[in-house]
Amino acid sequence: MARGIKGKISRRFILFTCSSLVSTLLDQAIAWTLFDVLRKPFANSDYARILVSSIVARVCSVALNYAINSRLVFQDRQAGASEGEIEQEESEGGIPTKRSLPRFIATAALVLFLSSLGVFFLHTEFGVHEGIAKICCDLALFFLNYALQRVWVFADGR
Repeated sequence: MARGIKGKISRRFILFTCSSLVSTLLDQAIAWTLFDVLRKPFANSDYARILVSSIVARVCSVALNYAINSRLVFQDRQAGASEGEIEQEESEGGIPTKRSLPRFIATAALVLFLSSLGVFFLHTEFGVHEGIAKICCDLALFFLNYALQRVWVFADGR
């Protein structure tokens, strides 16, 4: 029994890691581009430039990440299901999308806030390039994100 559980946890974590890598590539590409593009319009406020860049990048990557995580990683079988299928899934103990999506967005907002704050701090206090700081912060927040998604966002309530 323990071996089966370990295999599922390991597989889920590997899938989560792959999903996160794909989403991170999109997030980083957009953020790095916007860090430079918005440098002139936000010349007087590094934090506003970093926050706007982070928000735009994160909205794009979160949409992709939710689609992958809900269907493949945590198998939210209701994503894209009809109303009748959802009712049947709920009666069988499935994870309701109407519960997981708001929780996913709340988790993403928390991680976005912590990431932008960390990037700003590393950039202004230690002179770390915004892009490098973003990679460091997002890597550190990866484990928090996984834990929240596993135990709260996509928890099946059993």
